[in-house]
Amino acid sequence: MNIQVSTLVLEITRKCNMRCDHCLRGDAQKLDMSHEIMNRVLDQISWMSSVTFTGGDPSLNVNAINHFTDAIRCRKIGPDNFYVVTNGKRNANKLAMALINLYGMIGVNDQDEMTSLNMSRDPFHEEVPVPAVFKALRFFQEDGHVMKDTHYLISEGRAKRFNMGTRNIEIPAYFENTNGYDEDSLYLDTLYIAANGNVLPVCDLSYDRIDSEHYGNVLTTPLSDIIEAHTLHEEAVAA
Repeated sequence: MNIQVSTLVLEITRKCNMRCDHCLRGDAQKLDMSHEIMNRVLDQISWMSSVTFTGGDPSLNVNAINHFTDAIRCRKIGPDNFYVVTNGKRNANKLAMALINLYGMIGVNDQDEMTSLNMSRDPFHEEVPVPAVFKALRFFQEDGHVMKDTHYLISEGRAKRFNMGTRNIEIPAYFENTNGYDEDSLYLDTLYIAANGNVLPVCDLSYDRIDSEHYGNVLTTPLSDIIEAHTLHEEAVAA
């Protein structure tokens, strides 16, 4: 099956070097996405428009970003842009170099303004100075990820535990097939791959919900089978 994805979200680590009360993930875990999981996903995708590296804090598994760059170079499946948010506390130089390599492979294109590295800088996070290497990057958005009040917080993980979140995330019953119905191709809006291989159609969930409400796991089931089983087809709509 031909699987095309608008936004591929890779939870490359569940490690974090902060412990914020508002964190929608919950408690950090000593878990990184393996190359095997990433390869299994990329082997079954024919194209992606954008990739988001999330966590945990992506700076704690820079190796996964480097592996992604090498993997898509030989597969030639995109992306056109990337999105990363980090707290900037550690590995700033390593993260910057990994993203420079990926950016150099993507090249300047009509989606270049959508490529961005952001820092979590708001009243809810520990204050960390912006690393000089970030300021030198053309794709660094210094104010791109700033929350000003609890209205923006999602009621998941520790935010829910401490009654800080106001927004709720619903998991749909099916993937959104964004380009109509084609028995040979699927065009997904969002594909979320957790660090342990769990698959979902949405982001911004706690680790507990990701692990209890996922659609399947790429280590035990082919990605194409997981997606096929959770996509609403034309005949189902007609019925």
